[in-house]
Amino acid sequence: MAYEGDPEIAKWLTTKDFRHALALGIDRDQLNETFWLGMGAPGSTVPADEVAMNPGPEYRKRWGVLDLKQANSLLDTIGLAKKDGEGYRLRTDGRAACGSSC
Repeated sequence: MAYEGDPEIAKWLTTKDFRHALALGIDRDQLNETFWLGMGAPGSTVPADEVAMNPGPEYRKRWGVLDLKQANSLLDTIGLAKKDGEGYRLRTDGRAACGSSC
């Protein structure tokens, strides 16, 4: 959250709903199968269950599941609803989300 390279990106990285949308857009089950051969335990980054600071078992999956519908809804709600001709979201300054690398 200390990113300073691009003010538009920095704005979104400090927005909780944007970070939640990113988390909901990750297919952790696919990552687990691809990189850890199914041996991992997909979920959110919360302390282990036996650690006193663990907020509870429901937080293991709270933002750690693939939910593209909810992710897209969050992005629409925070003002990232406009898309280009190919369906990619546009930044609020009208530029493509990938910046100059597109």
